[in-house]
Amino acid sequence: MNIDDEEFYNYDEANDIYEELDEKSIYEWSTDDSEEFLCTVDGKIYTVVGSNKKMSEDLIAAEAFVQAVLKNNNPAYEITIAKGKKKITPLPLSRHMEELYRVSCMNWINLEPSEHLKLLLKWLICLDKDFFYFPYKGTGHENQCNAELFNEVLECIRRDGRSVEFKEAVKARNDDARRMHRSVKGYVDALFATHSRLLVLRVDFGYRNPNQSVGQVKGDLSHLFSNQRANKLFESMMGYVWRLEYGVDKGYHYHLIYFFHGKDVQKDAFLAHQIGVYWSDVVTKKRGMFFNCNKKKGEYWYCGIGMVDWSDTVKRNNLQRAFAYLAKKDKYLRVPSGVGRVMGKGELPAARKSSAGRPRLGRAAPGLEITL
Repeated sequence: MNIDDEEFYNYDEANDIYEELDEKSIYEWSTDDSEEFLCTVDGKIYTVVGSNKKMSEDLIAAEAFVQAVLKNNNPAYEITIAKGKKKITPLPLSRHMEELYRVSCMNWINLEPSEHLKLLLKWLICLDKDFFYFPYKGTGHENQCNAELFNEVLECIRRDGRSVEFKEAVKARNDDARRMHRSVKGYVDALFATHSRLLVLRVDFGYRNPNQSVGQVKGDLSHLFSNQRANKLFESMMGYVWRLEYGVDKGYHYHLIYFFHGKDVQKDAFLAHQIGVYWSDVVTKKRGMFFNCNKKKGEYWYCGIGMVDWSDTVKRNNLQRAFAYLAKKDKYLRVPSGVGRVMGKGELPAARKSSAGRPRLGRAAPGLEITL
């Protein structure tokens, strides 16, 4: 079997067949975040980055469901008695039973769901499939049917979700995401304040075998950052932002966004590929894989990578949109807090001495303000 190391293919397929291939033939991998698409839930359009569209739709629907439950006191089913028989009428809160069932069956190992999803799982995790698909079926308890039980579950969700403890937990997580985004935004604005052009790279780092310990994964990142100081590959690097995530199918992985001096380097896809190979061959000793986002930058809905001028408001806002997305993901799913930091940035380099150009300290290119 011959696979060009420049070809992009599904990570799961690559993981299944890599033992049959020469080690040099698999470098690049396709992460869940390598594809950007639109999904629709209840008539609203969401931009989702990831290959598992159905899972993303289910999580969005489940999160929205809990929020809707907490905003009103409506049942999911209207239940009336006529001639000694129960009549069950589905109401709006019963529309997403399939999505709720799939979310209740998800593998949450090494993932910490949002407070809303935790609340949902607390009350749904022990219910069987019939509960979600057959509202008329009896529960086996005092002539109670599944529809009546579901209405009771909603009341339990409301009781817990309207508590002070729950509201404080939601606020804390949202504040963490906003704080993370503000920190990264300020860092990137500071880089552009002292450089007229930056070459922006995004490289996703993962592993051929997804069963890596968090200690090994964090050690690999430290190894990479330590080696960057003396490696000529990074001599024009001005900064970087990193994000650790966990995927059910591919384990721990990183998103790295690098900033290089735009006057020194121009070939973004080539440089991103070199960095990816360095991760794969040197840092992880061939345990790693990577995805070169710059090679496919023309296919992104909102492209903020490649050569970015200080005054390019479109690309800079797209770049901030990407950082906002990475930070906002913590509001829904995140690596458990015991793992430590999951997002970080480099130090600001000393400004180069130059007689050309007007200083831009304290200024950001005009454009949209991306908020969480």
